Amino acid sequence: MKKINRIFFVVMIVYFIIFFAYTRSSFGEEGDILLPITFNEGINNTSLGNAIQRGGDLWIPESAMKSMGVTLIDAQNNKKGFYIKVNNPAKVFGIQELSSLAGESLSLYFASIFEEGTSYFNVVGMEALTGLSFERNSTGVIFYKQNSPLSVLLKNRVPKPPAKNKISLVWAHITRDNPNLAAEETLSGLSILSPTWFNLMDGSGSMANRASVSYVEAAHDKKYQVWALVSNGFSKTNTTLLFKNARGTNMFVARMLAYAKLYNLDG
Repeated sequence: MKKINRIFFVVMIVYFIIFFAYTRSSFGEEGDILLPITFNEGINNTSLGNAIQRGGDLWIPESAMKSMGVTLIDAQNNKKGFYIKVNNPAKVFGIQELSSLAGESLSLYFASIFEEGTSYFNVVGMEALTGLSFERNSTGVIFYKQNSPLSVLLKNRVPKPPAKNKISLVWAHITRDNPNLAAEETLSGLSILSPTWFNLMDGSGSMANRASVSYVEAAHDKKYQVWALVSNGFSKTNTTLLFKNARGTNMFVARMLAYAKLYNLDG
Protein backbone atom coordinates (compact mmCIF):
# COMPACT_ATOMS: atom_id res chain seq x y z
CA MET A 1 0.00 0.00 0.00
CA LYS A 2 2.84 2.38 0.87
CA LYS A 3 4.46 1.69 -2.49
CA ILE A 4 1.19 2.40 -4.32
CA ASN A 5 0.76 5.66 -2.40
CA ARG A 6 4.33 6.67 -3.23
CA ILE A 7 3.78 5.97 -6.94
CA PHE A 8 0.51 7.89 -6.88
CA PHE A 9 2.22 10.84 -5.20
CA VAL A 10 5.03 10.90 -7.79
CA VAL A 11 2.53 10.67 -10.66
CA MET A 12 0.54 13.61 -9.27
CA ILE A 13 3.69 15.70 -8.89
CA VAL A 14 4.69 15.01 -12.50
CA TYR A 15 1.14 15.82 -13.63
CA PHE A 16 1.12 19.21 -11.93
CA ILE A 17 4.58 20.06 -13.30
CA ILE A 18 3.42 19.25 -16.84
CA PHE A 19 0.13 21.10 -16.33
CA PHE A 20 1.89 24.20 -15.01
CA ALA A 21 4.40 24.19 -17.88
CA TYR A 22 1.60 23.80 -20.41
CA THR A 23 -0.53 26.62 -19.01
CA ARG A 24 2.48 28.95 -18.88
CA SER A 25 3.52 28.19 -22.47
CA SER A 26 0.02 28.24 -23.94
CA PHE A 27 -0.62 31.86 -23.01
CA GLY A 28 1.79 34.77 -23.16
CA GLU A 29 5.33 34.76 -21.85
CA GLU A 30 6.97 34.05 -18.53
CA GLY A 31 6.39 36.97 -16.19
CA ASP A 32 3.10 38.04 -17.81
CA ILE A 33 0.41 39.12 -15.36
CA LEU A 34 -3.29 39.05 -16.25
CA LEU A 35 -5.26 42.00 -14.87
CA PRO A 36 -9.07 42.28 -15.02
CA ILE A 37 -10.20 45.36 -16.98
CA THR A 38 -12.92 47.69 -15.67
CA PHE A 39 -14.24 50.65 -17.68
CA ASN A 40 -15.59 53.38 -15.40
CA GLU A 41 -18.30 55.48 -17.04
CA GLY A 42 -19.45 57.62 -14.16
CA ILE A 43 -21.94 55.52 -12.21
CA ASN A 44 -21.46 52.47 -14.42
CA ASN A 45 -18.58 49.99 -14.33
CA THR A 46 -18.16 47.53 -17.21
CA SER A 47 -15.92 44.45 -17.13
CA LEU A 48 -13.98 44.01 -20.39
CA GLY A 49 -11.88 40.87 -19.98
CA ASN A 50 -8.21 40.78 -19.04
CA ALA A 51 -5.19 42.95 -19.81
CA ILE A 52 -1.66 41.56 -20.08
CA GLN A 53 0.98 43.32 -18.02
CA ARG A 54 4.33 42.54 -19.61
CA GLY A 55 7.21 44.37 -18.00
CA GLY A 56 6.27 48.04 -17.94
CA ASP A 57 3.78 47.71 -20.79
CA LEU A 58 0.03 47.12 -20.51
CA TRP A 59 -1.64 45.30 -23.40
CA ILE A 60 -5.43 45.60 -23.87
CA PRO A 61 -7.57 43.38 -26.16
CA GLU A 62 -8.75 45.03 -29.36
CA SER A 63 -12.37 44.28 -28.40
CA ALA A 64 -11.96 46.10 -25.08
CA MET A 65 -10.46 49.14 -26.82
CA LYS A 66 -13.43 49.20 -29.19
CA SER A 67 -15.87 49.00 -26.27
CA MET A 68 -14.14 52.06 -24.76
CA GLY A 69 -14.55 54.02 -28.00
CA VAL A 70 -11.09 53.62 -29.56
CA THR A 71 -10.95 52.67 -33.23
CA LEU A 72 -7.96 50.47 -34.09
CA ILE A 73 -7.44 49.62 -37.76
CA ASP A 74 -5.80 46.22 -38.26
CA ALA A 75 -2.69 46.81 -40.36
CA GLN A 76 -3.02 44.73 -43.53
CA ASN A 77 -4.96 42.10 -41.53
CA ASN A 78 -1.66 40.55 -40.43
CA LYS A 79 -2.32 40.60 -36.66
CA LYS A 80 1.02 42.36 -36.13
CA GLY A 81 -0.09 45.95 -35.67
CA PHE A 82 -2.75 48.64 -35.71
CA TYR A 83 -3.18 52.05 -37.28
CA ILE A 84 -4.69 55.00 -35.43
CA LYS A 85 -5.87 57.96 -37.49
CA VAL A 86 -5.00 61.34 -35.97
CA ASN A 87 -7.01 64.31 -37.24
CA ASN A 88 -5.35 67.74 -37.29
CA PRO A 89 -1.94 66.35 -36.25
CA ALA A 90 -0.30 69.80 -36.19
CA LYS A 91 -2.61 70.83 -33.34
CA VAL A 92 -2.55 67.48 -31.53
CA PHE A 93 1.25 67.21 -31.43
CA GLY A 94 1.96 70.94 -31.25
CA ILE A 95 4.20 70.76 -34.32
CA GLN A 96 3.21 73.37 -36.91
CA GLU A 97 5.29 71.74 -39.66
CA LEU A 98 2.87 68.80 -39.68
CA SER A 99 0.31 71.01 -41.44
CA SER A 100 2.42 71.15 -44.61
CA LEU A 101 3.94 67.68 -44.25
CA ALA A 102 0.85 65.61 -43.43
CA GLY A 103 -2.16 67.84 -44.02
CA GLU A 104 -5.45 67.24 -42.21
CA SER A 105 -4.77 63.71 -40.93
CA LEU A 106 -1.96 61.29 -40.18
CA SER A 107 -2.15 57.50 -39.72
CA LEU A 108 0.27 56.10 -37.16
CA TYR A 109 1.29 52.45 -36.85
CA PHE A 110 1.59 50.63 -33.52
CA ALA A 111 2.87 47.08 -33.06
CA SER A 112 0.50 44.62 -31.40
CA ILE A 113 0.86 41.25 -29.72
CA PHE A 114 -1.31 38.28 -30.67
CA GLU A 115 -2.27 35.77 -27.99
CA GLU A 116 -4.81 32.94 -28.31
CA GLY A 117 -6.63 34.49 -31.24
CA THR A 118 -6.74 38.00 -29.75
CA SER A 119 -4.78 41.11 -30.77
CA TYR A 120 -3.63 43.43 -27.98
CA PHE A 121 -2.72 47.16 -27.99
CA ASN A 122 -0.18 48.74 -25.62
CA VAL A 123 -1.91 51.66 -23.86
CA VAL A 124 1.02 52.94 -21.77
CA GLY A 125 1.66 56.58 -22.67
CA MET A 126 -1.10 56.59 -25.29
CA GLU A 127 -3.60 58.76 -23.37
CA ALA A 128 -3.18 61.53 -25.93
CA LEU A 129 -4.32 59.28 -28.77
CA THR A 130 -6.86 57.01 -27.08
CA GLY A 131 -8.59 59.61 -24.92
CA LEU A 132 -8.35 57.15 -22.02
CA SER A 133 -6.55 57.34 -18.71
CA PHE A 134 -6.10 54.38 -16.39
CA GLU A 135 -5.06 53.24 -12.94
CA ARG A 136 -3.61 49.81 -12.28
CA ASN A 137 -2.82 47.80 -9.19
CA SER A 138 -2.30 44.17 -8.24
CA THR A 139 -6.01 43.39 -8.59
CA GLY A 140 -6.80 45.00 -11.93
CA VAL A 141 -6.84 48.07 -14.16
CA ILE A 142 -9.54 50.76 -14.29
CA PHE A 143 -10.04 52.96 -17.37
CA TYR A 144 -11.63 56.41 -17.49
CA LYS A 145 -12.46 58.83 -20.28
CA GLN A 146 -9.70 61.44 -20.52
CA ASN A 147 -11.04 65.00 -20.35
CA SER A 148 -7.84 66.93 -21.06
CA PRO A 149 -7.20 68.07 -24.66
CA LEU A 150 -4.69 65.93 -26.52
CA SER A 151 -2.28 68.82 -27.00
CA VAL A 152 -2.20 69.41 -23.22
CA LEU A 153 -1.26 65.78 -22.54
CA LEU A 154 1.71 66.02 -24.91
CA LYS A 155 2.84 69.48 -23.82
CA ASN A 156 5.23 68.27 -21.11
CA ARG A 157 7.02 65.80 -23.39
CA VAL A 158 10.04 67.90 -24.17
CA PRO A 159 13.30 66.15 -25.21
CA LYS A 160 16.48 66.86 -23.31
CA PRO A 161 18.99 69.32 -24.82
CA PRO A 162 21.71 67.84 -27.07
CA ALA A 163 24.73 66.35 -25.33
CA LYS A 164 27.69 68.74 -25.26
CA ASN A 165 30.36 66.31 -24.10
CA LYS A 166 31.55 62.98 -25.47
CA ILE A 167 28.80 60.40 -25.65
CA SER A 168 28.67 56.65 -25.10
CA LEU A 169 26.00 55.08 -27.33
CA VAL A 170 24.85 51.48 -27.67
CA TRP A 171 22.30 49.95 -30.01
CA ALA A 172 19.48 47.93 -28.50
CA HIS A 173 18.37 45.30 -31.01
CA ILE A 174 14.59 44.99 -30.64
CA THR A 175 12.60 42.94 -33.13
CA ARG A 176 9.36 42.33 -31.22
CA ASP A 177 8.83 42.86 -27.48
CA ASN A 178 10.71 45.56 -25.61
CA PRO A 179 12.75 44.34 -22.64
CA ASN A 180 11.85 45.40 -19.11
CA LEU A 181 14.57 48.04 -18.90
CA ALA A 182 13.49 49.11 -15.41
CA ALA A 183 14.53 45.69 -14.08
CA GLU A 184 18.02 45.89 -15.60
CA GLU A 185 21.13 47.27 -13.92
CA THR A 186 22.17 50.83 -14.71
CA LEU A 187 25.38 50.80 -16.75
CA SER A 188 27.98 53.26 -15.55
CA GLY A 189 29.31 55.49 -18.32
CA LEU A 190 26.46 54.79 -20.74
CA SER A 191 24.72 57.94 -21.92
CA ILE A 192 22.57 56.97 -24.92
CA LEU A 193 20.45 53.98 -25.95
CA SER A 194 19.47 53.57 -29.61
CA PRO A 195 16.68 50.96 -29.87
CA THR A 196 15.85 49.60 -33.33
CA TRP A 197 12.25 50.81 -33.27
CA PHE A 198 11.38 52.34 -36.63
CA ASN A 199 11.78 51.24 -40.22
CA LEU A 200 10.43 52.12 -43.65
CA MET A 201 7.69 49.72 -44.79
CA ASP A 202 7.11 50.83 -48.38
CA GLY A 203 7.73 53.61 -50.88
CA SER A 204 4.84 55.76 -49.66
CA GLY A 205 6.30 56.66 -46.28
CA SER A 206 4.64 54.01 -44.10
CA MET A 207 6.68 53.33 -40.99
CA ALA A 208 6.80 50.30 -38.67
CA ASN A 209 6.90 51.25 -35.00
CA ARG A 210 7.91 49.09 -32.04
CA ALA A 211 8.54 51.90 -29.55
CA SER A 212 7.55 51.87 -25.88
CA VAL A 213 6.84 54.79 -23.56
CA SER A 214 7.65 52.66 -20.51
CA TYR A 215 11.07 51.84 -22.02
CA VAL A 216 11.80 55.56 -22.55
CA GLU A 217 10.67 56.42 -19.03
CA ALA A 218 12.88 53.68 -17.57
CA ALA A 219 15.83 54.94 -19.64
CA HIS A 220 15.32 58.50 -18.42
CA ASP A 221 15.12 57.24 -14.82
CA LYS A 222 18.58 55.73 -15.39
CA LYS A 223 19.80 59.07 -16.83
CA TYR A 224 20.08 57.64 -20.35
CA GLN A 225 18.90 59.49 -23.43
CA VAL A 226 16.98 57.59 -26.11
CA TRP A 227 17.92 58.15 -29.74
CA ALA A 228 15.66 55.84 -31.71
CA LEU A 229 17.14 54.12 -34.75
CA VAL A 230 15.29 54.61 -38.05
CA SER A 231 16.16 52.19 -40.86
CA ASN A 232 15.10 51.45 -44.41
CA GLY A 233 14.37 47.83 -43.51
CA PHE A 234 17.31 46.82 -45.75
CA SER A 235 15.14 47.50 -48.80
CA LYS A 236 16.87 49.42 -51.60
CA THR A 237 13.63 49.31 -53.60
CA ASN A 238 11.54 51.03 -50.93
CA THR A 239 14.28 53.59 -50.34
CA THR A 240 14.49 54.47 -54.04
CA LEU A 241 10.71 54.70 -54.35
CA LEU A 242 10.48 56.91 -51.26
CA PHE A 243 12.98 59.49 -52.48
CA LYS A 244 11.20 59.67 -55.82
CA ASN A 245 7.91 60.36 -54.03
CA ALA A 246 7.75 63.83 -52.46
CA ARG A 247 4.45 63.09 -50.73
CA GLY A 248 5.82 59.84 -49.32
CA THR A 249 8.96 61.56 -48.03
CA ASN A 250 6.85 64.22 -46.32
CA MET A 251 4.67 61.58 -44.66
CA PHE A 252 7.73 59.67 -43.46
CA VAL A 253 9.17 62.81 -41.87
CA ALA A 254 5.76 63.70 -40.41
CA ARG A 255 5.46 60.30 -38.74
CA MET A 256 8.96 60.55 -37.32
CA LEU A 257 8.16 63.96 -35.80
CA ALA A 258 4.90 62.65 -34.33
CA TYR A 259 6.54 59.56 -32.84
CA ALA A 260 9.40 61.64 -31.40
CA LYS A 261 6.87 63.80 -29.55
CA LEU A 262 4.59 60.91 -28.55
CA TYR A 263 7.41 58.80 -27.08
CA ASN A 264 9.42 61.76 -25.72
CA LEU A 265 12.52 60.77 -27.67
CA ASP A 266 15.76 62.68 -27.20
CA GLY A 267 17.09 62.09 -30.70
